[in-house]
Amino acid sequence: MLKSIVAVVVGFLLVTILCGSGDLVLIKAMPQAVHGGHIDDPMALAITLLYSLVFATLGGFVTARLAPHHPLRHAIILGCFGLAASILAAVALWNTGPVWYHIGALVIPLPAAWIGGSLREAQLRKSNVAAA
Repeated sequence: MLKSIVAVVVGFLLVTILCGSGDLVLIKAMPQAVHGGHIDDPMALAITLLYSLVFATLGGFVTARLAPHHPLRHAIILGCFGLAASILAAVALWNTGPVWYHIGALVIPLPAAWIGGSLREAQLRKSNVAAA
């Protein structure tokens, strides 16, 4: 049980740290996109969604890699936590960005986690076939 919890926590922290770092890099690279402490440039917001998708997929893969069993299930659990965090962020920051951005941020966590977990399961299947 502890290994399962650690796998999900590590994945969540990884996604959180990478997305936060991505935000900082984006703000440094595109300072004109920030007004009142919030990113409001459509291109910058699209870039944010893109790297969030990549990082959430990586988080799903890492979670599945660390999972002691049922890697995809662990990745989906991570996606559920990511969705919950995205809901809280959308509610708290609804007036700070366009609706399409918030919807995009809500759509990303579960599919990305599923992709990451599926990649790990495919990797496991491939290694099992090679071993046989």
